Amino acid sequence: MHEYLIGLKEDKYKLAFNIILFIWLCSIPFKNAIYQISTVLVLLFFVVHLIINKNHSVLIENFKKTKVLTVFVVLILLSMCLANILNPELLAKKSWHYIISFFYRYVLVFIVLAYFYRLKYFDRKVLVNIFLFGLLFVAAIAIFMLILNPDIVYGGLKGTFDNRNAMGLAMSLGVVFTLFILKDNIKLGLVLLTIFGFCMLFSFSRSGWVASFVAYMVFCISYYKKLDKRFFIIFGICILAVILLYFSIDIFQDRVNSLLKGNSSYRTNLWKFGLTQIPSNLFFGHGISCWRNLNLPTDIAAHTGLHNSTLEILLFTGIFGLVAWISAVLSVFYQILKDKNYIYLSLFLYFVVITQFDFSVFDSKELFSAVTIFMFLVYSDKFKAKSCK
Repeated sequence: MHEYLIGLKEDKYKLAFNIILFIWLCSIPFKNAIYQISTVLVLLFFVVHLIINKNHSVLIENFKKTKVLTVFVVLILLSMCLANILNPELLAKKSWHYIISFFYRYVLVFIVLAYFYRLKYFDRKVLVNIFLFGLLFVAAIAIFMLILNPDIVYGGLKGTFDNRNAMGLAMSLGVVFTLFILKDNIKLGLVLLTIFGFCMLFSFSRSGWVASFVAYMVFCISYYKKLDKRFFIIFGICILAVILLYFSIDIFQDRVNSLLKGNSSYRTNLWKFGLTQIPSNLFFGHGISCWRNLNLPTDIAAHTGLHNSTLEILLFTGIFGLVAWISAVLSVFYQILKDKNYIYLSLFLYFVVITQFDFSVFDSKELFSAVTIFMFLVYSDKFKAKSCK
């Protein structure tokens, strides 16, 4: 870290980029104007740097290293465009906006991260640490609000968000990204896990609970021989603490019971409705963000979407889109298995699970910005550092 900071002082380009990167990473959980502006600044800095230094060979090499993934991402974008073109009557005001945003917020940002990583502008650990710092700031605000007004816990911790599921997503991201810390620094990792875990539990967002549990089970199974015994002792204490919370707090007990009983909070009705709509435009879908323009029954219209990524992709982009998405996901899965990095496998399963119950794969800024970071980490070994301007 010391050498990294010295390097920043010696190179103004690096320093400028890292300041912008810091702001972008910290603003992801808030998805506010700062996030929007910092995303644009990251991209503008990339364009200017590329024009001035003409490091086109870096881009070419990166594309060569990820050509399979690139093909599938292009097919995803193509499926989104085709769905919109074929269904103009079903499009919402932001249907094309979502495609453009998907391209520059996630695809271009991934390209930028790969480009500057190859030029040794930042370190992977720094990337993860700053992202966790931003999430920790969200947790600190939520805890402070809870101290001021303990009664807010009965509606689920929301922090600065307008709903507890958004809070649950942010905190569950903190929980799973803490795996990178736990593997090397168990004391700091357990502190972060305690903070993020507490806020995640009391957000009462069950999708975050389930996805994080799956991620940690994979992590424990994969690294049980390498992990410090203290991890398992403290992990056991955490489980006992959760059991005590279950018997002590009624609302927490109710949320756990509803999860164990398979109460989907109306999701099964949404999925059934989605399945009745998909066949009418089976191959190319109904268009991005077409939900509100479908003939929605009153009870279905009260919800913002299908709450299932597989059905959402089928509804919006049809079989063509689903095949493209599955192909991209499988290519990432193959890369993880090839590298035998089981922390990445844990995060991979986290993202797969959480998107089966909550959040859109087309317009969830905080989720897919985190996916962009994850994708970069998975492929980062391919972007071997190179000495350029």
